[in-house]
Amino acid sequence: NSPEEVGLLPDGLQSESNKIEEGGGREEEEKEVNFTFWEAIRTYQCWFVIVVAFVLGSGWGGMNVHLQAFCAERGMLPSSTSLIYSAVGLFVPAGAVITGWLLDGVSNNNDKLRRCSVLPLAAALAQIMAIFMSNSAMAFSFGVFTGLFVGGEPTKGGGGGGGESLRGLVMARERGLMVEVVVEELNMLKKGALLAAAGLLGVAIGPVFFAMTHSGWKSFNPILMATACTQLLLSLLFFLIKAPCKRGGEYGDASPGDNSQPLAATDELDANLDTS
Repeated sequence: NSPEEVGLLPDGLQSESNKIEEGGGREEEEKEVNFTFWEAIRTYQCWFVIVVAFVLGSGWGGMNVHLQAFCAERGMLPSSTSLIYSAVGLFVPAGAVITGWLLDGVSNNNDKLRRCSVLPLAAALAQIMAIFMSNSAMAFSFGVFTGLFVGGEPTKGGGGGGGESLRGLVMARERGLMVEVVVEELNMLKKGALLAAAGLLGVAIGPVFFAMTHSGWKSFNPILMATACTQLLLSLLFFLIKAPCKRGGEYGDASPGDNSQPLAATDELDANLDTS
């Protein structure tokens, strides 16, 4: 008999059975981090992200509709409005690239949540700049930060960055699980549509909030300050909440957020208890 047949292998090598078991464990972990649409909306983290999308949409929606009146209130030239829109358009692609790079750079779900805090932070900085806007330089800076969070928000809604979604699709194709690919893509579309709906609702309601505030206070500053404070608070909350994790079919705060304990471990434990 050869050493391999009796289980003796050189250091650093693994038997085929061990490789299969480890591969199965990795598949369990991969399946565990994929939430269906109905599973996702049962978690408070999902609704927190929806609130973030609504607040970001309302802030930009209000400014977008009343931007010309806002600049006139500051005594700025009409060309300032065009300057702001130009800056927003220039930096929307940069926001998408930066946010996607930040989210693709980590595999831990808790780290992904923390990095999502840059979106409400950029929005809050834009609102604060708007309060003190009085010249073209500040108008351009406002457009830059606005473009960054407007461009980054669809990436957040995609569920972890385009690069990660593409990697998951390729891995599933290699395993030949075409049905799971279709189901996962449909779930991602549903989750993305829910976040997009929240953002669009904010864009629609934001101008109403801004108009009511200006009617009562004769200034946009109160609603800008309230929006900025809310966005700063949401940015901080990203560091306090934990990513959802499935454990035995239940949802809760798991630490760490990378789902390091697969379902197989609990199933095997239950099997051992039944046989004992």
